[in-house]
Amino acid sequence: QGGQDVVEPTIQKGSGRFVDSAASINRSGRGNIVVKLVDVEVGAAVQQVLGDTLGLNYVIEGDITGNVTIQTTRPVDQRTLLQMLGGALASADAVLINEGGFYRVAPLEAAGSASRVVGYGAAVTDLRPGPGVQVVPLRHISATEMEKILRPIAGDGAIARVDTARNLLILKEDSRNIASMLDLVDLFDVDYMAGMSFALIPVKNTAASNLVYELEQLFGAKSDSPMAGLVRFMPIERLNSVLAIASQPQHLDQVQEWMGRLDRSGSLASQSFHVIPLQNRAASEVAELLQKTLSDDPEATDEEAQNVNPALTPVVTQTGQPGQTGQDAPAQTVSVSVQDSPVGRPIRIRADEANNSLVILATSEEFQLLQQVVSVLDVTPNQVMLEATIAEVTLRDDLAYGLNWFLESGEFGFTFSSADNGAVAPTYPGLSVLFSGSDGRAVLSAVASVTDVNVLSSPTLMVLDNRTATLQVADQVPIVTQTAVSTIDPDAPIVNQVELRDTGVILNVTPRVNEGGRVMLEIEQEVSDVVETSTSGIDSPTIQQRKISTTVAVDNGATIALGGLIRDRVSESATKIPLLGDIPGFGQLFRSTTTRNDRTELVVLITPRVVGGPDDAERVTQELREKMRGVSQAIETSQRRYLSGP
Repeated sequence: QGGQDVVEPTIQKGSGRFVDSAASINRSGRGNIVVKLVDVEVGAAVQQVLGDTLGLNYVIEGDITGNVTIQTTRPVDQRTLLQMLGGALASADAVLINEGGFYRVAPLEAAGSASRVVGYGAAVTDLRPGPGVQVVPLRHISATEMEKILRPIAGDGAIARVDTARNLLILKEDSRNIASMLDLVDLFDVDYMAGMSFALIPVKNTAASNLVYELEQLFGAKSDSPMAGLVRFMPIERLNSVLAIASQPQHLDQVQEWMGRLDRSGSLASQSFHVIPLQNRAASEVAELLQKTLSDDPEATDEEAQNVNPALTPVVTQTGQPGQTGQDAPAQTVSVSVQDSPVGRPIRIRADEANNSLVILATSEEFQLLQQVVSVLDVTPNQVMLEATIAEVTLRDDLAYGLNWFLESGEFGFTFSSADNGAVAPTYPGLSVLFSGSDGRAVLSAVASVTDVNVLSSPTLMVLDNRTATLQVADQVPIVTQTAVSTIDPDAPIVNQVELRDTGVILNVTPRVNEGGRVMLEIEQEVSDVVETSTSGIDSPTIQQRKISTTVAVDNGATIALGGLIRDRVSESATKIPLLGDIPGFGQLFRSTTTRNDRTELVVLITPRVVGGPDDAERVTQELREKMRGVSQAIETSQRRYLSGP
């Protein structure tokens, strides 16, 4: 199989704890300070605690009245004593504010304008008394999830910021309220993965995906049952195993027990149905390929496969009819018997075109082999962006002998070869030139400076690897293909059979990308015109065609030029002086006839660019967007010049 087989279950049991039950709530630090103040006036209490006991500088602002009680039952440290003083002052509508070098005792309404001390840490011991800002780093839980837990108990504006990039919270509140929130952080900021339990259990007698479906129904993993979400299942197709994820380790024992019961329901020698959803290829295409692979004659058609070997069970084939699509189209059925099959019955493969899936009737062993083949076949194909330019070059002056002669005799210095290694080579009387980068269009621009270049079409289109892209800018012209008349009835009408023929610019390109990035192109190019028939008396138009059909190999991003299709067009035009040109005998002195011979050559430039993934697709899309932006700017500039006048 596609990896090391799993023989015995692999089990990793977690702690099953997702909160720190040992976290201390409302911690009190141990120290050596003992205070006993009962119903003491506020000023005296502040003097006793801050001045006499702790030796700290302080300022009392405003008119603060009332009595407070501060009493310890066991020794405490300085931080705890300051928190006790802050709580006692709150009962007298006062607040204790840490100003850095000293403490300020002020009325409660002064707390909003007080400067806040910035602290860092997730422990309560990191807090400073009074209003402040606390930066709380998180280790195991995300800042977003912790914010959801704190939101119900936090006051308005207490959670100043949730920084997901650094995974921390910024709290802005009184130190007593911040301490309560830090207790919750200490409770929930635990290693979640250490609490989870995992088991990788091999499946011996059926497909892992089938067993996962049954386990989910049994444990209510996707229902409203009380166990919803407690146990999750994931099929590991490569190993034909089931990965069970549980929040409590004892659930894995139940999973193992039920998997043993369900896995005994089948055997390797019995056939069962399996479904393989496809992501990138058509189900009917893969089904046909598997049928030909499993049959004795790989080239056999569906009808021939029924008798590939007299010892095999006949193949039953059903194919959808033309015009049927979607759910009303019969899916293709392929049934092949393998000589060494454990049960001697055929493997049946059915293409479910509506869901793009394969339905397979096979034993577990046979299905695992087919599954490996399908995983290799069902891969994301490359895409190729084709940039094509189809142009008609008028041959005159330096181009009188064609574009081939012009390129060889000019300053371009191209070399033509007849190599048979897949590289571009000329074929008489045609022309093939390989340009690097975008030089092909540069040469076309150079040709346009010495003659007329008529661009018939310049498309840019994306196509999948090994698929045919078609560009057609054409008209359908009626052509008489057969004429019949009755030989019995002399008055019978003439009956013509008419066929519609596509004329214009037709381009078919099929790219094939190899592993090295080189692109094979199968090109069929046709440019056709409709003219009057002059060679016969048939009342039907004549189609003048210029056609290119070739296969070339080019590098990714290189430009291939195909040409050499030259056409001569002779036209006559008469000019005369009115009345005088019609005088018999002397009229020829006042009229003239001009014969014009126009020679044109068809040139096709094609540049393939391989798009291997989303990054390449974004890059080529951005390039096309920049080109369109440049065209838009050029149009706007031209319009402004036209409106402004000379």
